[in-house]
Amino acid sequence: MSPSCYSRSGFAHCWWFSANVLKQCLGCAAQEATLRDRFPFHEHASPAHRALVANVVAGPAVEEVERLRRIALSSIDTGTTGGVTGSHWFGTMTVKINLMKTVEDRLAADLVAAAGIIRTQADSELLAVSLLTVLLLALTALISVICVRDITRPLADLSQAMVRLAGNDLETAVPALERRDEFGDMSRALLLFKESGARYRSLIDSAPVGVVIFVHGKIVLANRAAADLFGVESAESLVGKTIAELAHPEEVETAQERLDTIVAEKISAPSAERKIVRADGGIRDVGVRSNYLRWMGYQVVEAEDGPSALTFLKLQAPDLVITDLMMPGGMNGAELARQAKNQHPDLGFIFISGYADAANKVAADLDQGVRVLGKPFSQEDLAAALRDVLDEQRGG
Repeated sequence: MSPSCYSRSGFAHCWWFSANVLKQCLGCAAQEATLRDRFPFHEHASPAHRALVANVVAGPAVEEVERLRRIALSSIDTGTTGGVTGSHWFGTMTVKINLMKTVEDRLAADLVAAAGIIRTQADSELLAVSLLTVLLLALTALISVICVRDITRPLADLSQAMVRLAGNDLETAVPALERRDEFGDMSRALLLFKESGARYRSLIDSAPVGVVIFVHGKIVLANRAAADLFGVESAESLVGKTIAELAHPEEVETAQERLDTIVAEKISAPSAERKIVRADGGIRDVGVRSNYLRWMGYQVVEAEDGPSALTFLKLQAPDLVITDLMMPGGMNGAELARQAKNQHPDLGFIFISGYADAANKVAADLDQGVRVLGKPFSQEDLAAALRDVLDEQRGG
């Protein structure tokens, strides 16, 4: 009860409660009941807390407070408080309040402990969620790295293989052939390129004439015949060399201009008559080579000089003789042709000479089946002359 519940009447004066004082007391009791009913402790409290209230807020003091309340309420009718003093009322009520304060302290301590537990759980859950988030991010990053490596590694392998193949390294293994994705398709396409390069290389290696391929002014590929032509041990020895290193000093400028023209106009008409410097230091005129004729499908027999050729002609009759007008051995091309024609009148001749007038005069004297190729000439010129002479023989 609040102090306003007490005046000159009531327990303080050992007198009955006046109507006004009784009204105030009833109001306080109503407020207590309202709080109890609106917020029913027993419906929300735990069994332990309900037991706490039942065990602590109990006993003689609590029972005495209830008895004194009944006396106060009945004093309006009886006109007396039964000799209850104010000190007794306040003392008894103070004991009950202290009991309720004990419960309140215990409930507050339990509430703080429960809040601590909830906070600890919340912190643990937050930590777990944070760790899970970090783990997911790390896993995502790992998956991304794996995916990127799955793309970049085969791409890098393919790029390296392409570079090596472009450098004429046909022994390079093509990676990722077993894959069934776009990289596998690229690898199989690269394998076809490699196989085509190998076939191309095989054709070049088997060519009877010297073949050299230049890229940016340097040889990147040569065959065995080219090695023989330049007097080196292997075709690989020519790789990396330039025109200036191979051509005769007098021919360097002309050879370089010819090479530039071939590259610019994308033509293939190399001269069949060039001076080159052999690896042994000697100088050699590159003229008609027997290997080239064999490559064109002709059967070829070589003779060192005119007398050797006449010796062979006594045994067999070929379709055609190719000879220089000026030869070593004491016999020139004109004399060889005259004696050969005596043995084989239908024998065809092709004269090769830098002196066109003299060669044409000899050809005119011999009449049919004779052609003159002035130096320098191309392989196409030689092939055309061969066809003309042979066709003329067949037509005759």
